[in-house]
Amino acid sequence: MELVRFKDGPTGTKIEVMDKHCYLLRNFLSIEEQIVLFSHIQDNDRTDWNAPRALYSSSKTLVFRRQNDEESSQEKNNEDEYMPYLNYKFGQKSVVNEMISKANEIINGNIPRVDDDVDLSRYESISMAAIEYAFPNGRFPAHIDHCKDSFVYLMSLGCTANFMVKGPNMGGKRNFQLNSGDLLVFNASTEAAILHEVVGIVDDNIDDNIDDNIDDNIDDNIDDNIDDNIGLEQTENTGFSLEQTNNQNLGQDYHSSCPMALGNRFPILQKRRYGVQCRVHF
Repeated sequence: MELVRFKDGPTGTKIEVMDKHCYLLRNFLSIEEQIVLFSHIQDNDRTDWNAPRALYSSSKTLVFRRQNDEESSQEKNNEDEYMPYLNYKFGQKSVVNEMISKANEIINGNIPRVDDDVDLSRYESISMAAIEYAFPNGRFPAHIDHCKDSFVYLMSLGCTANFMVKGPNMGGKRNFQLNSGDLLVFNASTEAAILHEVVGIVDDNIDDNIDDNIDDNIDDNIDDNIDDNIGLEQTENTGFSLEQTNNQNLGQDYHSSCPMALGNRFPILQKRRYGVQCRVHF
């Protein structure tokens, strides 16, 4: 399957169709939205950060407190008070529901559905998990989710991640940089077979972290309908947005692939990347 790129008119988000039911949305979250999302995570975080980690562990799954209205009293009595995810019902007012709805509007407004496609806007619930990846060796092995009747909406906050995706129709692995504010959406079922991996966390030297964007297995002749200006907001030969590059140049004391406005608000993100995984159930 040939990689197709285009831009969403109302939001300016760049969309890359990587495989059937696998989409990369560049610059999906504004800095303000990233701040709101990370504040929501911090407000609910109950992780014991002083607990010893496994030897050579480069990532840590956050723990949240069970929500009061999530289950009946009897069910809650049989479950731990803390869990590695938060649940949200369809129609619930939350920052997570709002961001899923925003993504669905962009995807549904730009990618035609075929008969066997699920309507992403008609989901039943969302479960949100968050994993912290430390610089520079934060990684997660390549895997397929094997989760029936669900899509994953993976948002990235903080430092840039080197990422890999391989779908059955792609012809080869796609290696790229997932920047803060980017969103990867994919069918999480066994049948969709979307292999994905966090390869590592980008260091603070932009020039040494080139994003080839398309690996050698993918044809360079992209769809003729692509906006010729789609790359204007990214600096040549890097995976960084113009905003991120400008942030790097604003002060000699700031050295991080995390956008400056976000890193200054949350200093931990200057050397960390948070993968926010929203599993949307149908």
